[in-house]
Amino acid sequence: MLLVLGFAVSTGRADTAPAFGSSVLLDDFSGFPAGWKIKNDDPRAADIYRVANDEGGPYLSAVVGPQPGVRVFKYVAWDTRTHPVISWKWRLKTFPADKRRSVAFYVSLHRDSFGIPTIVKYLWSTEEPVGTVRLGGMFRATELVIESGGRPDPQGWITARVDAAADFLRFYGEEPDVQAVGIGLLVGTGIDADVADVRVEPSASAP
Repeated sequence: MLLVLGFAVSTGRADTAPAFGSSVLLDDFSGFPAGWKIKNDDPRAADIYRVANDEGGPYLSAVVGPQPGVRVFKYVAWDTRTHPVISWKWRLKTFPADKRRSVAFYVSLHRDSFGIPTIVKYLWSTEEPVGTVRLGGMFRATELVIESGGRPDPQGWITARVDAAADFLRFYGEEPDVQAVGIGLLVGTGIDADVADVRVEPSASAP
């Protein structure tokens, strides 16, 4: 099922989240790939991903050629009740203008009855409009486009900020688990993109 919803993001640039009341760094990628799981132990991940630095600090750079990208995932727990919001910085430097491609940031706040992480993918799509939702199924993640197209800009960091707990409730009809499962990343074919500074935060409405 495909839906289009209104959505907005802001612009600009730890293993377990501690006490309520402040943002908590989940990963700045300085130690990548330590702590991250590479899908099927695909050796191509070593060619796709590298850690780089700029004046803002470390970030993960991904350059994907003509072959499909490789998903990476980190199991990291935080309290979804006190820190339901997750943010990260990303920038799109190159993408194929003639095909629909995307960068997917994975958030998992739940395991199903088989112990498999339930995923919501937040997408930067080269073509689909912001707010597009593709609902998942038993073995397929739900996808939400939060950034679309745009002119690739090597300096243009964008900060994405989503209420992951509220999105999980909206898409799956139940509250997420108290302890989150983890985060992940998949960069599509032909895309050159960077990701940095993944954090969890209290709700904006929290006292």
